[in-house]
Amino acid sequence: MPVKDRTTPYQRYKQQRDIAAQRRIPFLFTFEEWVAWWVVQLGPNWQNKRGRKAGQHVMARKGDKGPYAPWNVECITCEANSRAYTHTHGAAQNFAKLNDQLAQQIFTANDNIAALARQYNVSYSTIYSIRRRQLWVRATIGLTPGKDLRSC
Repeated sequence: MPVKDRTTPYQRYKQQRDIAAQRRIPFLFTFEEWVAWWVVQLGPNWQNKRGRKAGQHVMARKGDKGPYAPWNVECITCEANSRAYTHTHGAAQNFAKLNDQLAQQIFTANDNIAALARQYNVSYSTIYSIRRRQLWVRATIGLTPGKDLRSC
């Protein structure tokens, strides 16, 4: 039997709001507006349809610009969001900025993730994924990760 996700809607709301803040993107939804938006988009069973896995839906900003606000977001699949990002920003934009040596520096650094993202001019999620060995895995084999400092 699959493990049931016990994360509450409010925890999901805070998570999305906090990630937007880390990315320096205004998040203009109250909790009540956010839940209502998801219910309108996906129905009463929205929690099972929302997520970052294939076939699930995300709240995407129109043109990947502006704030997360009721007038500036749409509900699309993860795959459509990825295609839109690639179309808007160019394929593998963040990867083109890095090489093995830079990935190793990021992996072993003791600076916080937001500072590293600014320093290397890549997204917070790129730094986070390198630090979690989800990107640049071969370049970081045998290295000891730096301290996990997430705050700005």
